[in-house]
Amino acid sequence: MTVIGGPLVVSYCSEYHVVTVATLLTGKAFITMAYNIAYLYGSEIFPTEVRNVGIGIASMMEDIGGFVAPLVAGPLVTLIIIVIKY
Repeated sequence: MTVIGGPLVVSYCSEYHVVTVATLLTGKAFITMAYNIAYLYGSEIFPTEVRNVGIGIASMMEDIGGFVAPLVAGPLVTLIIIVIKY
């Protein structure tokens, strides 16, 4: 995530919107790959009872995170834009 975070900040501040979009999509792709690898690897490493509970809890947290993320990201993006302007 740190490798992707630096270019995201730099590209967000630049006027090159193509670079910004490409960097954001690359970051999204890496996050999706990491999630899929962790999901597949985690399902193979644990016994069935633990795996079912773990995947259930992870799925529940994923749903909660999907609900809360827009509520957190909206004000955060507004704050970042205000800080960058001044």
